[in-house]
Amino acid sequence: MDDDGLGGGNRPASNYLLLIATSFLSSLLLDDDHVKPKERRARAYGRSDVMDKARLIALGGLVITVSAVYLTYDRSFVFDRPIQSAIVSLTLAGLCISLLHIFAPKLLYPATRSQEYLALPLEDRHRPHASREPSPEPDDGVKSLGSWTRSLLLAVAVLGVCLRVEVFRHIVENQQCASLGTFAVFLLACYEYRRVQRPPQKNADPPGNSTHRALLRRLIAYDGIQRILPAALVYGAYVLMVSSSERSTYICPVGLRDQRLVLALQYLGVCLDCFVLVAIAELTGQRRKEVASRGRNAPLVVGVVYLSSATVLSLVGCIVFLAKPEFRSWILGIDEPYAWDLAKQSALFTFLSICALQFFMIAGHLELIMIVTFICTYLSGFENAWANRSPYLPSFPVWNTMSLVLLFSGGFMLLYVRTTSDRQRATQHTQRSFTRIPSWLYTLLIILFSIPVFLEMSRNLVLSKHPIDILMDDAYGQHQVWVKQASTSKTLGHATDEYRRRYKRHPPPKFDEWYNYATTRSSVIIDDYDSIYEDLLPFWASDPLTLRTRTREMILDPWNEVAEVSIRNGKAEIGPSVLPTHRWMLEGVLAMLNNFVQWLPDMDLAFNINDESRVAIPYDILEGLKCVGETAGRLHWGKYNEWSPNRADTWRPIDETTFVQSRFEDHSFHNNFDTYGSIACPPSSPARRTRAWGRRTLCTSCSAPHSLGPFLRNWTLAASPCHQPDLANLHGFYLSPAAFKASHDSLPVFSQSKADGYADILYPSPWNYMDKVKYEPSTSPDNTHPDVPFAEKENTLFWRGATSEGVSAEGTWKGMARQRLVHLANNNTAPVAVLLPRPSNPSRYSYRHLTPIHLRQQLGLTMDVAIVDKIARCGGQDCPDQEAEFGLVGPTDFQDHWRYRYLMDLDGAGFSGRFLPFLMSRSLPFKAALFREWYDRRMSAWVHFVPVDLRLQGLWSTLAYFAGVEEGGEGGEGKEEGKAGRVKEGEFIAEQGREWAGRVLRKEDMEVYFFRLLLEWGRLTDDRRDEIGFQM
Repeated sequence: MDDDGLGGGNRPASNYLLLIATSFLSSLLLDDDHVKPKERRARAYGRSDVMDKARLIALGGLVITVSAVYLTYDRSFVFDRPIQSAIVSLTLAGLCISLLHIFAPKLLYPATRSQEYLALPLEDRHRPHASREPSPEPDDGVKSLGSWTRSLLLAVAVLGVCLRVEVFRHIVENQQCASLGTFAVFLLACYEYRRVQRPPQKNADPPGNSTHRALLRRLIAYDGIQRILPAALVYGAYVLMVSSSERSTYICPVGLRDQRLVLALQYLGVCLDCFVLVAIAELTGQRRKEVASRGRNAPLVVGVVYLSSATVLSLVGCIVFLAKPEFRSWILGIDEPYAWDLAKQSALFTFLSICALQFFMIAGHLELIMIVTFICTYLSGFENAWANRSPYLPSFPVWNTMSLVLLFSGGFMLLYVRTTSDRQRATQHTQRSFTRIPSWLYTLLIILFSIPVFLEMSRNLVLSKHPIDILMDDAYGQHQVWVKQASTSKTLGHATDEYRRRYKRHPPPKFDEWYNYATTRSSVIIDDYDSIYEDLLPFWASDPLTLRTRTREMILDPWNEVAEVSIRNGKAEIGPSVLPTHRWMLEGVLAMLNNFVQWLPDMDLAFNINDESRVAIPYDILEGLKCVGETAGRLHWGKYNEWSPNRADTWRPIDETTFVQSRFEDHSFHNNFDTYGSIACPPSSPARRTRAWGRRTLCTSCSAPHSLGPFLRNWTLAASPCHQPDLANLHGFYLSPAAFKASHDSLPVFSQSKADGYADILYPSPWNYMDKVKYEPSTSPDNTHPDVPFAEKENTLFWRGATSEGVSAEGTWKGMARQRLVHLANNNTAPVAVLLPRPSNPSRYSYRHLTPIHLRQQLGLTMDVAIVDKIARCGGQDCPDQEAEFGLVGPTDFQDHWRYRYLMDLDGAGFSGRFLPFLMSRSLPFKAALFREWYDRRMSAWVHFVPVDLRLQGLWSTLAYFAGVEEGGEGGEGKEEGKAGRVKEGEFIAEQGREWAGRVLRKEDMEVYFFRLLLEWGRLTDDRRDEIGFQM
């Protein structure tokens, strides 16, 4: 089956579902060839059925293995290297099948019978035979295949498998452009119809039958009904199920040929699937009517095809390995998660092949592919119903229900025509075929159909309160609680006691000077500096000498791109090895330091001059460091409120002639999610044990832990990659960073921002302190850039930026957040689910699917989102491809931003330097970010800014909430200002952010934070750190 277009976003636990599906599908094909005529007559009147054990085992194994593959395939690492995975899987399966064929044939072949009642055409069922006489051996007209024909079919099968693997690799690389999945089941049905078409029947019905029964039997006897109609129903169900899945924002370019190419490859893949199945069917004699002679050599043929295909692929791989050195690391690079997953998936593929082979020999290739399609479609429908139980998720149950109706109609029709055609051949009784199906099967069908339908139809599709109203209320209450606990201390004594209570150790020396500095500068935050505690906690596990040595080692080698600031005798200086392009950063650090440097001890500081994070410590090591850090420096009496004497002597530089191996590794331009991005996550987390390679469909299970429907609920949790394996393909920092020299060692690097899981030490950014980008609305008489009140601004979402998030090579730009935003705003062609007020009752809300044209007509705002000047950080064909896809605009004066109500903020290579000016304006900032900064805990999403998930799936619904919708449905005219637009709520958040930023994000607040951070760091690097500390 071709699964190229089917990518799920969720995988619920479904053990009971597999058991039910096994029972159901095991009864789809009932065999009565070994039953005596008396028993046949009993079954004709609805009495107990007798199951064929071989068919039951084959079906049960097929259902279980197909279900296991479906539930694991789109989270598997094996698709990182599809060709290598195919070689291993084909080799293992081919060897197992061949060995079973030689040494244990009874495990593969259906049980033979001493006497067969053969499946005669329906028009031959009235030929007189003795009741106990075996059916005659009809001449099936099938000639034995010649050796040349067999060789040709074998070559077609092998070549088809090899080409199918390569086609699949290309589709995986561009899966976001994949269209509706497989129609192989329909093609095979048409092929079967043409191959075994029979002439019209005459006088086939015995006398005494009513007209409608005769008509029903004629319809069943017609091959188009038996083959094409069930296949068409199952395929239609599959198409509806896939189309109901929510699309991701990963870019399928509209200006390139990607979509047409992938569509052509999908058609080719389906044809190859059919060619391979038909070739194997012909080689194994599936056209023969005799069950005993059908498919007797199938294991041998399949084993040869598998092993030959694996051999051909291996030879091609060897040629590529020798001819293309740049591919060698990809061919041979196998990490532990991939190896384990490859072993599991290869074993699963082997079991699936054996079960499918057994069923193939019994039923044929059309029934095989129909049952596989049935299982996958049903599981997809059940998953959609289960995952969309929340009323806040966009869901369209009519589509899912219609898909299930078509699916079960096709499945039941397959069951009906098979049981009817099988039993009419064995008896002259003409009772209705429905009575010959056991009653428990009706019950099972109803249960299977009812569970997902009940889940879908029981959902409340109308919301009485908008989710954003809920999020705003909750966030405001949580923020008030945080502010209260962050500023409880009113005196130095209270601040000292609160410090000991929170952190279980004495404050560092000179804490009194810090307190005076903070209070004289009206700092709102006195007590809550948990971010400093958490950043420094792992370093308590290293002794001061180690910390000093590693700092000096980083500074010594300019290749590390770490710059030095040295503090001696109350003065700070920039080290000698600083790139001129980054000197401004160190000058900004000095500008902050010089306000309080006289109270700092002698020490050297290592500052990251790159935008990207630098230190990612593996989970087990990091947890061990934190455990040690939590017990270090604990409270006891006898503390000294002074630094150790002669600290400068402990910071002696390393001899420059001494070679020191750098602890950093250069991983620029490579995807680093596995090696660094998720390395700090627990081994059991989704980011460590799964791979979200299906980029076409939104991974709703990835966003669910931190979201309320499509709206971001938990800003802190949203930064964690541990439950979000799809982030590997959704940000330039993970996809292809421009300057990424990172380490797994515990290195004390000070960075302006970091992604969650990194162990860099955050400090206030010199970019903001030096006003590299400044909020400076015009106040002059010309008034060219005024910041007018929120309600008077243009109702527009505005963003301008460069493609600086990462380096694009080989199409990686399609997943970067900045490019996805521009594509979503300007080039999106897929329908979008948007939460809108109901036309009949605007105080209630429901989701509607809108095309991009209707979406722009119905929302009461414009989107002014564009890339500026030129495509940056790209290589090869990616540069012209992006220019063709996006188009470019000229530079914009930064002060023009204040014209617009809604300002979008996105990461670049690191943090965004524009967010603080946006907060200080009267506009409403929308922020989607991977990186976190020093002030992150001080700001509350939905109170000071509007958070947006990096997937951008809730952006349109969020804009619809604030900007309003047009009256009168899709494309209607007239604005419902009072009912749909939430201008007051938007203005409230904008003003709250503006007021709060003016209190806690001033330059004075940056100094206060940096002062306290360096006092803590000074204690950590002091040889007497367990003895020093502030006491009243």
